Amino acid sequence: MILERAEDGSLGKRPNKNGLTDGRIHALCGVLVVALGCPWAGLAADTAREALAREDYGSAFRQFAEHAQAGDPIAQNNLGVLYLQGRGVPKDLGAARVWFERAAAQKLPGAMHNLGILYLRGYGVSKDPALGARWLTQAAESGDREAQFFIGLLYYKGEGVAPDLAQARAWFTRAADQHLPAAVYNLAVMQLQGQGGARDEAQAITYLERHQSANERITVLLGQVYLQHASDPSQAARALSIFKPLADAGNPSAQSELGMMYTFGRGAARDLEEGRFWLQQAARLGAASAQLNLGNVYANGLGVARDRVEAYAWYSLAAANGDPVAARNLNLLNPKLKADERARATTRAAALRELHKTAVNEPAAMNE
Repeated sequence: MILERAEDGSLGKRPNKNGLTDGRIHALCGVLVVALGCPWAGLAADTAREALAREDYGSAFRQFAEHAQAGDPIAQNNLGVLYLQGRGVPKDLGAARVWFERAAAQKLPGAMHNLGILYLRGYGVSKDPALGARWLTQAAESGDREAQFFIGLLYYKGEGVAPDLAQARAWFTRAADQHLPAAVYNLAVMQLQGQGGARDEAQAITYLERHQSANERITVLLGQVYLQHASDPSQAARALSIFKPLADAGNPSAQSELGMMYTFGRGAARDLEEGRFWLQQAARLGAASAQLNLGNVYANGLGVARDRVEAYAWYSLAAANGDPVAARNLNLLNPKLKADERARATTRAAALRELHKTAVNEPAAMNE
């Protein structure tokens, strides 16, 4: 759970609808294209595979070009990929579009997906989210799991289509059933929050448990769900068994969760020093929730002497990482500081940013 410093100075909880600290819909970055596989058999295919394996894209380009000209849709799509990425040939988004269109005309799902992304992002074409959504829908209906994910995201955001959470949930389900981790995560969030349908924690847990080895975000979310039932010793033990190895491996979300478990004795024996240690590890890696809660620890003297300067410094980092509660806490704390305290707090925040280069995250590129 993320704590906030209430206006009366007490500690209060800041859960979202289902109490989770990481209930954001996940987005995939960039253009997703089908693998550069070889559609034909024989010596030419072996040559193309070997060229790709050794990153000899020039040789691969020549093989794909030959078969693309002969009408093979997978070769056409792969040729489009090479033009799109500028591998083995100068980057040419217009040529990429032409080859994707030829392959899409033959109903190749990957090519329809790639065309959808081109129009959605405006890569080499005029940006047209509605047309991008139509191509992605065709690819999704043909079984392309990345297209299913993207069209679900478009329905969730209302981009290129009218917003429709039920449709978003349905498409995330289809992609999740094809084991796409980002779709599993999004579907579980929607199930847990009751978006686009009834709240269904049991089904969310089923998906998360089935795919927990797929990536750490899924694993952390599963641990957070278990932690909601920490009054049950078996569930608390499951949460701890998830967060501890991830925290040891350097996952800041797990470190933040583990820090709060120890700080409040929720799912683990209360140990304020251990809790502060894990919050510090996560805070140094840029976890805004840990920075906020570390500020709360110092503001409220949890296992340490009250220290408004240290609290202000950590709130500053959390606010720089976009945490609105930390920004509010700064505004509440600021008038209470003396001039020398404020100067020391500013210096301390700058020192933390200099000492821990990952403490403040750079603005991310737009995700989709």
